[in-house]
Amino acid sequence: MTAAVLSEAMRIKALLGINDDRYSPKGVDENDLFIIASAKLNGRELISNEGRQLALPQLMPNCKIPAVCGLPIVNVSCLDFVLHETVPRRLPINVFVYVSLTGGASSRTRTWTDRMTTCPRR
Repeated sequence: MTAAVLSEAMRIKALLGINDDRYSPKGVDENDLFIIASAKLNGRELISNEGRQLALPQLMPNCKIPAVCGLPIVNVSCLDFVLHETVPRRLPINVFVYVSLTGGASSRTRTWTDRMTTCPRR
């Protein structure tokens, strides 16, 4: 992780009003912020399996990845993982893919970059 990614993640953290390491269990955590910051600084789209929030929560720390990406000051394109799993196409995987393997704060992430792959049809 670069200093620029760390700095951007801290900027987003401040924007969300997250103090110290008091992350909301309903919103993004530190790893999520690093993923969003990396996507932003590398000019990549992010693919997430987290549910969309139709309206921003009253408490900004409760924002999930798609909501944080959609904030005008963050402005990272966040695509729905399920949509890409069900639509067959040649997808340039020069995106950051976020896949929750266990859910919640203990989620693991996977990142693939600069390859081409075909999304399988289910």
